[in-house]
Formats: sequence, C-alpha cells, structure tokens
Amino acid sequence: ESTQNPWTAASGSFRSASAEAFDALVVELGIKTAQRRWWGFGLQNQRLHLLATGGEGAGLSTETSGRSRALTRALATSGRVSFEEPDPRLSIDPRSGSGLVLPISAGGILCGLLAIESSRRRDFRDADVVRFGDAAQQGGLALRLAQFVDWHRERFGCEVWFDADRFEFRSFALDFLAAARSRSPVVLFGPPGSGKTILARWLHFEGRTSEGPI
Repeated sequence: ESTQNPWTAASGSFRSASAEAFDALVVELGIKTAQRRWWGFGLQNQRLHLLATGGEGAGLSTETSGRSRALTRALATSGRVSFEEPDPRLSIDPRSGSGLVLPISAGGILCGLLAIESSRRRDFRDADVVRFGDAAQQGGLALRLAQFVDWHRERFGCEVWFDADRFEFRSFALDFLAAARSRSPVVLFGPPGSGKTILARWLHFEGRTSEGPI
C-alpha cells in the first residue's frame, strides 16, 4: 500500500496570504503548541496543498511518513476527524499520540483543512474539538479570500485586499460566493474605479472554469 503523502507542497519564495491566514487562525484558536504541531492545507481541484505548518511539537518527529488517512477522510466527508491513540495509518507524523483534522469552509464549500497532532494520547477533549471546529469555520471566509489574493498575485502580478472581519463585507462576500457558484448570470455595475474588474476576476476564480481564461 502506498504511503505517499496525499498532498503537494506549495512552491514560491514569498509567504503566501493563505499561509498567513492559517497563522492567524491558529492564533485565534489558542492552540497550545508546546507538544503539538499543525499543518494547514488548501484545496484546489480536489487536491490538498500544504500551505503552512507550525508548532514546537515536543516529543514528535519531523517526519510526515504517516499515511494521513485522517486527512483523506476529512476531505471525503467534509467533517471533523480525530484519533485518540497512536495510529500511523491516520496521522501525518508517525509518532503522534492523538490528532484532529478540522474542515474549513466558505459559503458551504470546503476550501481547506487544518490538522493538529500531539505527542500525547487523548490530548483533545470533546469540548476542544467543538470549540476548535466552530472557530475554524469562522475562519473559512478569510482563508478563501486569501486563496483568491494568492491566485490574483500569481496571474496578474498585483495585490488585492479585503477585510474579512468587517461584518458588512462578510455578508456581501457570502452572497457573492453563492452567486458565483450558481448557474445564473451575474451582472456587475458601478462607476469607474469602483472595483468591477477585481470583482469579475473573483467571480471567475470562484466559478467552475477558474483554471481557464476569463
């Protein structure tokens, strides 16, 4: 049976906006990292891409030779997956004592996974799993916007910025995502300089043909 990692590593010399979104999410979760390590994965074309990792992980190794089935299960179900005892079939690090994988969604669509593993067994209480999971979902829009920022930088060579924490914008953004993923036409209108071109690119990014020409 293959033990190849079910993800690819991100390339590039700069730190991506998606990696920074994962950093911010981990801080928001308040994860104690002395004996834990975490990995942040983006999802593109049903393929996981490792975007960020961190944590001191005392007692863990630096290997990622576990079979990582917890990741593939979370990807298949869009649900939380956890294990309480050492199990190299489920873990990323073969020396992990317990672990947790949290799905991250925006507008009901899975856009990433956050995996957390500990050197200790049974290190994630039920209350922690619920709290972490709820907070991870709150960070879904910020991650999705960061993925668009990275895509826009790569394709067009310039930065865009959104404030995912602003309530009025979050409401607009979720409606925009729903429109982008529907089969209905979308009309953008406004005066020159109001951002129609950026919104059109974002619409394309969220659509079914995002890898093709606009």
